Amino acid sequence: MATMYVTEPGARIEKEYRRILVTKNDEVLKVVPLGRLSEVVLVGRGVGTTTPALHALLGAGVGLTLVSRTGKFLGRLVPPTPKNIPARQAQFAAAQDPTLCLKLARAIVAGKLRNSRVMARRVARDRDGVDDAPIAEITRCLKVLPGAPDMDTVRGLEGQAARAYFAVLRQSFGGELVFERRTRRPPKDPINALLSLGYSLLR
Repeated sequence: MATMYVTEPGARIEKEYRRILVTKNDEVLKVVPLGRLSEVVLVGRGVGTTTPALHALLGAGVGLTLVSRTGKFLGRLVPPTPKNIPARQAQFAAAQDPTLCLKLARAIVAGKLRNSRVMARRVARDRDGVDDAPIAEITRCLKVLPGAPDMDTVRGLEGQAARAYFAVLRQSFGGELVFERRTRRPPKDPINALLSLGYSLLR
């Protein structure tokens, strides 16, 4: 299953049998079997969809996400989900359990930090002049994390590791690609613009 991004200004998606077509000015740009899609992302105001295509997507359980040309998440249409009241009640009850919430938060942040460390090590391996100190800081946060006594400590460790990770990224760029710090709304440089777009697509 794949996510299809439609970025061509003036394009729209249409339905033909069990296929989704991307067209522009009556020309077919792409044809994708409906069964191969898990999500469709429309980027920019000039990209649209027909009502039959939208019905086909939702009927097949495929969501439709709208993103602005600058990468801002605008909204999402999703197919109806089964109403499982006992599961919802259990989720709400779990959300009120501080011990469980702390355990889950530690696990989620640990996964993020491990992935950050893997990526940082790859960057350091492939680029000259990348300092090992930020990677050591991510490792330190990972070691301390299991003993974090509360959510504020977990958030603090996540923030420290994020600063270390971005320090590795900052050292890896050269030439005209300058990345001093993370900025958004609006991003101040090309690297931040790409990061914001990437986060929007992930969301």
